[in-house]
Amino acid sequence: MKITYLKKSLLWIALIGAWMFAGAWSTFAQTPSFDTVLDRMYENWLTKYNTSSQFRPNDSITRGEAAKFVAQYAKIRWLEKTNSWCTFSDLDGYDSTLTPHIKQSCFYGLLKWSKWVYRPNAWITEAEAMTVVMRSLYGSFEETWNPRWIAYYNRWEDLGLITNETLRWVGDVKVTRKKLWTWFYQAAKVESEKFSSSVPGQAQWIKYTKSEFDTAISEWKQVAMFFHAIRCSICHGVREEITGNIADLPSDVRIFEVDIDKNSDLMSEYWVQTQTSFVFFDKKWNDIETTNSVHYGDIIDELNKRFD
Repeated sequence: MKITYLKKSLLWIALIGAWMFAGAWSTFAQTPSFDTVLDRMYENWLTKYNTSSQFRPNDSITRGEAAKFVAQYAKIRWLEKTNSWCTFSDLDGYDSTLTPHIKQSCFYGLLKWSKWVYRPNAWITEAEAMTVVMRSLYGSFEETWNPRWIAYYNRWEDLGLITNETLRWVGDVKVTRKKLWTWFYQAAKVESEKFSSSVPGQAQWIKYTKSEFDTAISEWKQVAMFFHAIRCSICHGVREEITGNIADLPSDVRIFEVDIDKNSDLMSEYWVQTQTSFVFFDKKWNDIETTNSVHYGDIIDELNKRFD
């Protein structure tokens, strides 16, 4: 129950592609074999270990140890650095090979601090691990509630990734190395696949491919592009509002999600200046409107004014 309310970037793209599979959304929450998770990590330089015994999957992990993986993960996913000053008073004498990664994790806003104390030897709880994974997808949520990770927990539940983790459990239990890495694996699959599916007989939200776009136009569908960035929290909010209310749009509407990091040519072609922009098309492939004034919170109403 809810309480309240990417040269290495290419490797990440390959990693995401390797994780994609056909199937319904209900299969996304299934826990993958850890051998599968470890193989993908090793192949993409996210760990130096290629056997489970070397990786020590059932061991807990400290904030200092986790920083190296988290920082590398952020770099190959092209995450934006959200913090400009990361100086800590408790790193003197700590492992000098990990200190740069600790600062990078801070710069990316994933592993944070309190009063300039990083606590490198502190164990990471499941709540903190869940929070880091969600920040890597959506950025920071509201953190002034009690407990402060409620918003991340709720988002985790919305994505269908909750198994037996209660709110109290995640706050009290140390995360294992296996579970932390598996959660990153599952989150990457969610980001790649969740919104590719659609319901027959309803409007559809579709990951952009030229072939599917051309097919929609040739079938005289009402078509729009939405320019999206994985690092853009507002983009995710827009997507979720539309997909959550897709039945309220005309059934022949097709909205194509365009990843701006992979489709800069489309941004240039349609004079798109920023993420969160929509481009609307007529049934002869002509772009008839480009706008970023479709406002979060009123999106369905505003889209219905543009579609018949």
